[in-house]
Amino acid sequence: MESAVGSFDLLSGYRGGSPEALGFLLCCIGPLGTLNTLGLFLAGLHMVYKFLTDKDPLALLRTPPNEFQQDDVIALEKAVEETVRQSLDAIGIDTALMPPALEYGIKRRLI
Repeated sequence: MESAVGSFDLLSGYRGGSPEALGFLLCCIGPLGTLNTLGLFLAGLHMVYKFLTDKDPLALLRTPPNEFQQDDVIALEKAVEETVRQSLDAIGIDTALMPPALEYGIKRRLI
């Protein structure tokens, strides 16, 4: 492996060395390296596309929430709103000053 990699240059190509080492480099490292490079290239294209459309380049790393996770988010939002309303009432601020939450659930990202 060392002789094959050592005798390969990116600018000038293969400059000699043993044919067995070249065969190992092309058969074992070549396909895996090609798949790795192709995967990274496609992931990069997806990141650019998501950045231009949604301003979220790391969307590839996130999974969309299922219905159970979305129910949890809605319950948490309702609990937080109720807690804030009770806190406003406890300190004597009119709760009518706080507008009601129009939507619950997962919405589009703000940032």
